[in-house]
Amino acid sequence: MRCLSPWPALLAVIVLASGCATYHQKSAGLRKSWEEGRWQDAALLGSVLEEENADGKDAILFGLEQGTVLRATGDYAGSQEVFERTYERIQAQQTEADVRISQESASLFLNPGETEYRARTYDRIMLHTYEALNAIALGDPPRARVALNRALQAQRDAVAANARRLEEEQEELRAVREETGTDSVQLDQTLASPQVRNELDRIYAPVRDLRPYAPYVNPFTVFLDGVFFLRQATDASDLERARKSLERVTGLVPESPWLRRELARAERRIAGEALAPSVLVLLETGEPPRREAERLDLPLFVFGVQEVPYVGIAFPVLRFSPNNPGPLTIRAGNQSARTETIANLDRIIGTEFEDRQPLVVRKAILSAASKALVTYLAREQFKDGSTAQALVDLAGILYQASTNQPDLRSWSTLPREIQGMRVDRPESGQLTLSLDGWSEAIAISAPPGMLPIVHVRIVNRRTPPVVHQYALP
Repeated sequence: MRCLSPWPALLAVIVLASGCATYHQKSAGLRKSWEEGRWQDAALLGSVLEEENADGKDAILFGLEQGTVLRATGDYAGSQEVFERTYERIQAQQTEADVRISQESASLFLNPGETEYRARTYDRIMLHTYEALNAIALGDPPRARVALNRALQAQRDAVAANARRLEEEQEELRAVREETGTDSVQLDQTLASPQVRNELDRIYAPVRDLRPYAPYVNPFTVFLDGVFFLRQATDASDLERARKSLERVTGLVPESPWLRRELARAERRIAGEALAPSVLVLLETGEPPRREAERLDLPLFVFGVQEVPYVGIAFPVLRFSPNNPGPLTIRAGNQSARTETIANLDRIIGTEFEDRQPLVVRKAILSAASKALVTYLAREQFKDGSTAQALVDLAGILYQASTNQPDLRSWSTLPREIQGMRVDRPESGQLTLSLDGWSEAIAISAPPGMLPIVHVRIVNRRTPPVVHQYALP
């Protein structure tokens, strides 16, 4: 390495790695409380974590988690405050250079999870979507309008912004390779190896098999936009926006007959037809995919090295949760209906993961190569069979074990699916909600006037559902 003194670097990294708790270690208690349905415990832990990490590398992620947990407790005002702080952090981050050489260099030689967490596109869109729902629950339609406008803009900007960011990261990575000496690693030759191609195809097949929506689009956000602007229209342009949003969501989710009925209903409303009072039931169910490490021993082609070394490389992969309780059965008077899927987060998250996968793979290979070369150079200084050589060998093992991890951080309190259904409001206002496996149905009394919304959150079948009600004027 041209820029690295390997022996001190090994010692420094081992000391740092042994003393730093990872994001997953810090948030383990919150996730356990969340998965067990102890919502207040999760909220208390989340508050402490957000405050303690306000200036840290994971501040944005802790804010996303805490805002979601507070929604589950019904503290919409508290959730809104947390989400707004998080949005401001994201905006401040956006004004900085998207990638810094120091961050890229650190991610090669250390653990990528120790760099600053940058909000993904689906993070930003879901944050604005939850802010809109919070504002509706708080009876603040103007703020809901602002949040939905932000979400729409985030979706419009996403394709160009992510293409620009990927290009900038590639340029920075090239600069880092030249600076650190890792340009000797023949990346293209390594990636062209049949063994490398076969192994990567195997571990990434589940993501590639997903059926994507339109790039960087969340159908639930589009649906909510249509519902909101249909109810809160101030002029003809708002009504046309509502119609276009509902038309678009039918194209994104063509398998849903209910969403087609929602579009037809909106068109009748725009034409001036009086519609029967109704109740909208929303269901957030399950858990999002988790990022896990998949370790592969792959050949590494290095310029000037005749014998091809095999190096253990850890790649991030998505593991999809089998847990997805639902749908809900809704009974209202003589009606009976079941919720239908509006948005599948596996598909949304998987699409963005797949877009970034080629660059992430290149970084993982370079990272493993960098650490292997650091260890090699350190060992070259002590080849006399002395105690120092044994210590260097041990340090090299510890260095690679403590840093050979991809970035596995993600927003873990999101649902796997968002479902919905609209039913006519019965004269009694009484609805019952049931789910296969529930011991008894949940009775709901929908108030007259406005548009009552029944919002249900189910994390898994082991925990009780969270049921909240609010209304859209």
